[in-house]
Amino acid sequence: MRRAFFLTIALALSACRTPSHTATAPAPAKQRPRVAREPVLPAAKESGTRFTRPTAAPPTPPDTREPGWHDAAPLDSPRQVHEAVLLDDGRVLVVGGMSDSAGRNPLTTARLFDPATGAWTTAASMSTPRYEFLLVKLPNGRVLAAGGFTSGGFTASAEVYDPATDTWTPTGSMGVARQVTGSTFLQDGTILIAGGSGAEITAHVETYDPATGVWTARTPLPEPRNSQVEALLSDGR
Repeated sequence: MRRAFFLTIALALSACRTPSHTATAPAPAKQRPRVAREPVLPAAKESGTRFTRPTAAPPTPPDTREPGWHDAAPLDSPRQVHEAVLLDDGRVLVVGGMSDSAGRNPLTTARLFDPATGAWTTAASMSTPRYEFLLVKLPNGRVLAAGGFTSGGFTASAEVYDPATDTWTPTGSMGVARQVTGSTFLQDGTILIAGGSGAEITAHVETYDPATGVWTARTPLPEPRNSQVEALLSDGR
């Protein structure tokens, strides 16, 4: 009887107890609604009181000409045995030569041809008239004219053309006056000139340094040569 009474009290006390706290599930995190982003456009440019967005440049039309030769604008005056070189800006420098077949009138005049416009323009003239001379573009974009035949005979003089200022400037003269038919850029940046025709066909060899404007004599060719071919080999020879 006593055991049943104690058991009844224990059960009653157990039923009266309440938990100190009640576990609850965490509230779901709120997700922000996704907003579609607009594409980023170039900054607007002000035009008067309105703003306009820049537009892309129109594509360059393709060249529809057939391969082959096409007419170009002629020079303003005839010339022959002149020289030409391509400049860094894409124009072509044509200079010197002679205006008659007898060689009585060597020229100092120069012209520039622009392939983009197809037009010729006048460039500054050389200080010395010459034909059959050396004309070569230097690494700095300037152009060296050296030697050749002038109204007084063969010349050793040389001058440099600057396309940026359209001017010719005298530079050092070659060691031997002669017509020059070829040259080679060496690995050290100097220009090698060998042989040529002056008072006689020569074996003379010299180099020109664009940095100093000085010509330096080198070992002569084994035999005199003119109108020869020169080429720099892969090993520097």
